[in-house]
Amino acid sequence: MINMKKIKIILLIIFYILIIFSVSSYADFQDIEIKKSKEFEKWENLPEEEKKETIQPVFSEIPIKDSIKRSTYNILTSQVGNSIYGEKYDLSKEINIKVKNQKHIRGCWAFSYTSMVETTLFRKYKDEYREFSPMHVDYVATRLYNKKLGNEGIDYMTIAYSANRLGPVYEKDFPLESVYDEEKNSKDNYYLSDVNSVSTDKEDVVKIEDIQIFPRIYKEFADSNIKYFSGNQEISKEEVTRIRELIKKHIKEKGAIRSNIYMTLNENMEFYNQETNAYYHNDLEKMPNHSITIVGWDDEYPVENFNEKHRPINKGAYIALNSYGKDFGDSGYFYISYDDGNIDYYSIGINSLSMYDNENTKADYIYQYDELGANYSIPFDLPGIYAANKFKKKSNQVEYLDEIGINILNTEGIEVYISKDGELLNYGNPVADYTGNNALEAGYHIIKLTSPIKLENENFAIIIKYINTEGAKVPIECNFTDSNISNKTTYYDTASSNLGESYISADGEKWRDIDGLAIKSDCILKNTNACIKAFTKLANLEPEDQEPEDEKPENIVNVTGVSLNKEKETIEVGDKINLVATIKPNNATNKNVEWKSSDEKVATISKEGIITAITEGKTIITVTTEDGKYTANCEITVTKKTNTDDDIYKEDNNNETIIKNEKYAKEDHTIANKEVLPFTGTKVVVIVLILIIIAGVIFYINYKKYNEVK
Repeated sequence: MINMKKIKIILLIIFYILIIFSVSSYADFQDIEIKKSKEFEKWENLPEEEKKETIQPVFSEIPIKDSIKRSTYNILTSQVGNSIYGEKYDLSKEINIKVKNQKHIRGCWAFSYTSMVETTLFRKYKDEYREFSPMHVDYVATRLYNKKLGNEGIDYMTIAYSANRLGPVYEKDFPLESVYDEEKNSKDNYYLSDVNSVSTDKEDVVKIEDIQIFPRIYKEFADSNIKYFSGNQEISKEEVTRIRELIKKHIKEKGAIRSNIYMTLNENMEFYNQETNAYYHNDLEKMPNHSITIVGWDDEYPVENFNEKHRPINKGAYIALNSYGKDFGDSGYFYISYDDGNIDYYSIGINSLSMYDNENTKADYIYQYDELGANYSIPFDLPGIYAANKFKKKSNQVEYLDEIGINILNTEGIEVYISKDGELLNYGNPVADYTGNNALEAGYHIIKLTSPIKLENENFAIIIKYINTEGAKVPIECNFTDSNISNKTTYYDTASSNLGESYISADGEKWRDIDGLAIKSDCILKNTNACIKAFTKLANLEPEDQEPEDEKPENIVNVTGVSLNKEKETIEVGDKINLVATIKPNNATNKNVEWKSSDEKVATISKEGIITAITEGKTIITVTTEDGKYTANCEITVTKKTNTDDDIYKEDNNNETIIKNEKYAKEDHTIANKEVLPFTGTKVVVIVLILIIIAGVIFYINYKKYNEVK
């Protein structure tokens, strides 16, 4: 006979378990606030036709404190007086920069990018001026993105183009004339050959290693005043001046930068003075529609030089290279006011690049899931968050991992880990540490490992820990439409992903797939991946892999030497730095090395090559190759920690310096072990507890009722 009482009790228990499971599932919902930049929100509300005429802004703000490391920020804000880089400078006086003409193509963004590459490369090598192809950038981007050929592009497209190592290529290998024909113009192709009829398979000759996104300054004009904002926080004019010091430093030491403005050269020419070649536009209702290349500045450039119908409030201007040919401005150049509404919002520059040669050879394989690049970052209310990409090797041979590509949109630092078998719990100690004074700025960075890591298994994984006191963010390539973040931009509609590719973790132990992660009740990340790349080179077979054993295989390449990227370095107590060992020749079979510190009381070095400063003094760091026992040394001087503010943001309040998060340097930032991803607040926790209590009460009442049934 069926016992109805027991069946009902069992059903209630099952009901209770289901509630618990549903609550656990709901706990995966982070309720993260999806913040859009002011510029993106403005762009979203434009009429569709007007959108087509503008450059799409970045989705998220990157405040000053997210875009530059803390020591840089504090140095800038502590400066007083005149510019340390001079009141006036013009890079075109030192470099005979190629003045380009985009003709009827709306590809100014690609033209400014190649001009930036050209000046940075010449500044580094100083041998000859090399010209690169803007149209190759445009054609490649059109194939990657949901983009119309010849239309405007965005900053992240040029960053992704570089990071994918698809270019740049020489102008002679993909000349404008080969795809441009004014006689074949239509509204659909802008004088350009159809993208499907043109091969973009050209040799890239330069490796872009480091791209910096400068602090974005948003302006508001009110009467005769200008208000400046970084993110949602108002900043002072003095801070803006100091940020411009970063741009000046970059131009003077590294090369030109690119930026976006709104430019109109209508019949009235009300924003442009043709006699002085000076431009100023302050109508913030107009979104940027043109990219230019900043090559210099003049702090004393008078406001009287601008069109009397529209004159800036403050003196000073950048010197910019346009892409309208030599007939525009002063042989292609013009002045643009510091007060221009958009000029301080879109600046990027190349910090490091190199030509491929016998020593700097190309990677045999590139591992990535983010061909479109980072367009969003998931924010968490934790000082650290982990992300990982699992990869399956493309060859059945031994490969050496020597470089990792990452994007940073907000961080005080990162730690890099490698899992040689692809298991996310088997990654050991960090192989690279960029924290404190060694932190990286916002942008795209190639992390050069201290020495190549041998990959013998079928799978491997790269793990990055992103560190930020005020909440770390994980940069991702996100399909905005599929993830229900925005349906106004379609550039990233080609983004795709699969389960088992990208993961995220609160503690580096419990992981979950990014694809399918719910960050809001109506927003589930789909076709989304972490922005982590791996670059590997094939290894020649080692002796033990060869037959016969008594003969030396012909393809064994012995090590002939080793060098370090630094011969001397001074660091402060508590700091960490990474030395990079370069094995010679580049295709040596055995790239294994050992590290040693002559005085571990002064500084230690891990087997992965990360130096940690312990006490004041000097020590010699030595790297020794396993093959041939070749060595290289670096003298490390450790000095007293001069100012803990180097790692902490400070602000002035009533003439007193307030140190934020002053305990940061003393705290252990290991994230607490959690069953699910970290909550971004107490909202979800409260909901979970309430549901559990309600379920418990229901179960108790019903259980008691059934106990009373005779």
